[in-house]
Amino acid sequence: MRFSKLLFAMLISGLFLITVNAQADIKPGIRTGVYFDPTDAFIGGEVLVDITRSWYFNPNVEYVFVDRADFWTFNFDVHYDLPTDAVYFWVGGGLGIVHFDPEPVRFEDDTDLGLNLFTGIGFKTGSRIVPYIQPKVFISDDSEFSLAFGVRF
Repeated sequence: MRFSKLLFAMLISGLFLITVNAQADIKPGIRTGVYFDPTDAFIGGEVLVDITRSWYFNPNVEYVFVDRADFWTFNFDVHYDLPTDAVYFWVGGGLGIVHFDPEPVRFEDDTDLGLNLFTGIGFKTGSRIVPYIQPKVFISDDSEFSLAFGVRF
């Protein structure tokens, strides 16, 4: 119950940030990749919201495919685009929430708060479509490392 209240409050906060800057350039995206402990694939979605010049709010959610359990991450990230001509290159961080719920025993779920630190490189295509690669470390009691491949539209 406490997890759902926390998640609801964070989603409302994210929506507030988006509506404050109603003229923001908002780009949806999809991502896939792998978490390395355990070594499992994930799929997710995101939005990229222009905050100010070179600063972006990038909330995203990921579902990790693990056996006999639900494994979700909810990320409230901010990143800074470094000035380059050939590619987009960014560094960032933010709040991460990892929620693990083993299916056989539904009352033993584990929710972990932590810090996301990441960098990324996006490839300029001459259109709004931007494919990218982003390694990320989630720092907490149960730290995780992931590598994402995504596309923003």
